[in-house]
Amino acid sequence: RSNSRKKATSLAAMALEASVREAMARKLAEMKPQMDEAVTWIEAVTGDKMEGTFDEWLRSGVVLCNLVNKIAPGSIKKVNKGSMPFMQMENISQFIRVAKNMGLEPSSCFDTVDLYKGNDIGKVVMSLHAFGSAVQANVKSFKGPHLGVKLAQANKRDFTEEQLREGRSATSKLTQGSAGHMERSEVTKQGIT
Repeated sequence: RSNSRKKATSLAAMALEASVREAMARKLAEMKPQMDEAVTWIEAVTGDKMEGTFDEWLRSGVVLCNLVNKIAPGSIKKVNKGSMPFMQMENISQFIRVAKNMGLEPSSCFDTVDLYKGNDIGKVVMSLHAFGSAVQANVKSFKGPHLGVKLAQANKRDFTEEQLREGRSATSKLTQGSAGHMERSEVTKQGIT
């Protein structure tokens, strides 16, 4: 009985894994336009044309290191060109570290295994868009093409004490409601006043 239980558990785990893979493939297919925008941006900034699939192209981390070095020259001193997995994962980790230093929020950042093992390429795409936004907001010296939405900038306003007093004493349209603006309609039908 324990063998049949293990077999059932194993089959359930395989079914769940297949279901997760299918869901991720659907998510990635829906993100194709964003992926294409990221590819176009990376190619424009680095001059490196995509070879193979998106994740194959980025997996070694070399393209990502080239990207940050074009945005802020010298950000990554040593880019590993070797094919050893630890070297490639080191490149990806260096990109992530520099991207965070450039303003990419940790919550918007993919993990090394998301790209290297292909665990979540959708997250990689979203992270690249968030990185593009961070570059626009924080790397003023970069004049190249942009990716992602432009992040809002602080717009601090200084009011005089007189302006603040005037603002506190004024009745806003929101709190005033319809007072003084509504007129009684001229309905003369019976039963309606």
